[in-house]
Amino acid sequence: MLGPRNLRTRRSREPQNEPGFGLALQGGPGQHGVKGSVRRLPQKQRWRLNAAIMKEDHPPIDSGQLDEYSRFAVGLILSRFPVWRSHVAFRRPDGYASPFADFELQSPSPAIARGLWVSTADEEVTVGLHTHHSHFTDYDNRFDPQHIIDALDYVQDIFDDRCVIVSWYIGDRLICTTSKDVTTQHPATPPRGGVTRKTVRSWRGTCDSDVESGFRLWLGRILGK
Repeated sequence: MLGPRNLRTRRSREPQNEPGFGLALQGGPGQHGVKGSVRRLPQKQRWRLNAAIMKEDHPPIDSGQLDEYSRFAVGLILSRFPVWRSHVAFRRPDGYASPFADFELQSPSPAIARGLWVSTADEEVTVGLHTHHSHFTDYDNRFDPQHIIDALDYVQDIFDDRCVIVSWYIGDRLICTTSKDVTTQHPATPPRGGVTRKTVRSWRGTCDSDVESGFRLWLGRILGK
């Protein structure tokens, strides 16, 4: 069920410049560009929200059937996002000795082709949204929690609309994707060779935008947008 494999580095959250799952939906332009400001919840409100979540009744899940890495990762994932207990499935495709965990959450934005998904397959955490996915792993120590913490921080940035998904197309064909932190000034560099459309998609849709025509994309590259 995983998309194309991407290059990975130890303990890194890297942008993946290759297609993920399916084509983007044909949504209209959003209200804000990539560099728009994003409002985050104050820290006290975050604490109250997390405390309220922890008080909810979350049914236990039987993770004993999972592979060793997945059991380790699922424990950390659910300690960060306990409401995800109702969004997990255990899968064992052909060739896998033990099941791994898949989490799936629907996005509140109708422009997102596929909602958030988090997988523990292949002794790594893979996080995907819309057309893009990124891998988090530590080749030296699979059970060092830092790479999982990095993945969950990345998820939180997605939820806060701090991290957006940028997709490039030639016609209707998806050719390249990446993720971008909207709080930085570094542009998402488009691929060369006939790109006709770029879309920006965010979890809640607050940073969505569409740019069409090769000239406007070329101009955006020159201006760093």
